[in-house]
Amino acid sequence: MVEPVYRRIGLRIRELRQSSKWSQEDLAERLSPPMTRASMANIETAKQRLLTHTALQLCDLFGVTPDALLLPTASGVLLSRGGKTGTLASWKMQRSPQTRGGRK
Repeated sequence: MVEPVYRRIGLRIRELRQSSKWSQEDLAERLSPPMTRASMANIETAKQRLLTHTALQLCDLFGVTPDALLLPTASGVLLSRGGKTGTLASWKMQRSPQTRGGRK
């Protein structure tokens, strides 16, 4: 199952890569340690999760801040949860009962 957050991040990476006129292979080779073209393709299609150190390197390569890479509103994508849609600025992040120690 593809998690929506990784799909959005993958699309943002693809958008930034294409605007930089780099192939997946070009971008993958710029990372340290280098990544394969297939791994970069898998990240862009949300078949592989993005590691934190890779995300930070991508920010440096693209010249963007982490929020511009990771947050949905940075690329104009709207958040959608429970049938409601809104931008991150207007969205009140609700913690699940699990993150509150199981209390409702």
